[in-house]
Amino acid sequence: MVVWESLAAEKWHKIEPDQAPDQIAAFLRALSGKQDTYFTVNEFYGWRLQRLLKSLRAVFVDADLGREATRHDLDEVLERLREKGMPAPSLVIFSGRGLHLYWITKHTPPQALPAWQAVEAALIDALKDFHADPKVRDCTRVLRIAGTLNSKSGAEVRGLVLDGRPWSFHQLTDEVLGHRPTKPRVRSLLAASAKRGDHPRSTPYRRWHLVLQDLHKIGNHHGQIPEGHRNEFLFLGSVALSWFAAPESIEDEVIDLAKLYCPEIHETEAIRAASQSIARAKKAAGGEAEFWLGQPMDPRYRFKRKTLWERLEGLASPIKHQLRAIIPDSVANERKKEVWSSRWDDHNTGIGYRVGNNEKVEQAKAMRVAGATQRQIGAELGVHLKTVQRWLG
Repeated sequence: MVVWESLAAEKWHKIEPDQAPDQIAAFLRALSGKQDTYFTVNEFYGWRLQRLLKSLRAVFVDADLGREATRHDLDEVLERLREKGMPAPSLVIFSGRGLHLYWITKHTPPQALPAWQAVEAALIDALKDFHADPKVRDCTRVLRIAGTLNSKSGAEVRGLVLDGRPWSFHQLTDEVLGHRPTKPRVRSLLAASAKRGDHPRSTPYRRWHLVLQDLHKIGNHHGQIPEGHRNEFLFLGSVALSWFAAPESIEDEVIDLAKLYCPEIHETEAIRAASQSIARAKKAAGGEAEFWLGQPMDPRYRFKRKTLWERLEGLASPIKHQLRAIIPDSVANERKKEVWSSRWDDHNTGIGYRVGNNEKVEQAKAMRVAGATQRQIGAELGVHLKTVQRWLG
């Protein structure tokens, strides 16, 4: 966990997992009464970057009322959540200018980030009438610590535990996004996705999470991105990050991406490469929409798989079979065939019958060798004459 004291000479502090509990308690007590002090809600390897996320520990909403919140404000928020069929938060922080609501979860691995992002979006939307801040939805977010002071209002940041039991993340996802059937009656890609543990409403976040993972695989393969490809690589990295990072933190994430794979690029050039997607992320955070065929759309970029491949083919070709989202049509079609063939054990053999009929086909052939007519075989096996003819070739 990272703690930020905005007014201190030494602003950043790390709380390591192997520190003794009494040392952590003493450190936190020493923060009491200090102004504008924040902490990372989630857990990271060393620093607060999306790629270093270690575990998700809570979902949160910042209801920015612009004034000190009261217990009456909290009661209205809880009533709105009940109306929307949403679960009540585990605890609330009276931040000095509103409410920070937390749904505490058990240790949740970073692979669940797309679903986590969808839960964030749904809770923020449910509380939009309470000025839920759409920018406060990224896993690297820092929020105020109870017992400290808000310099804008002069108020002490106070906490109230409503339910100390942490949620199972799967249970919280079902409560917020809607229950997913465990045995869908219709076989489809959507059903298969639900079976893997993905929620349908997490689809766009999951896709861009895979794109970001592919970019890291490409970067690791090359070591350093060759000149002529760097701006494109960083731009598409910023597009993927715009689905997970707040607009103001995308710059830091892109600079980190540049340091890893484009070390010769200056920070200002890296930020310039990301400027368009950052601008669109700001529009999305501000609630703006773009219209396509008369329908409002999220203004963030939504490049198709084919477009991503065309823009990165030169970099991605050597490892295309290791990638998940940035792939050509040929790889996509291969994987689609594998998915469909594995979905039904009783698939077609390609020579006139299904695998499940193997035994009957062999029996029909044996009866034919023994002198039985095709009609006799059909009557014995309970199949149509044309089926027998097809089986016997």
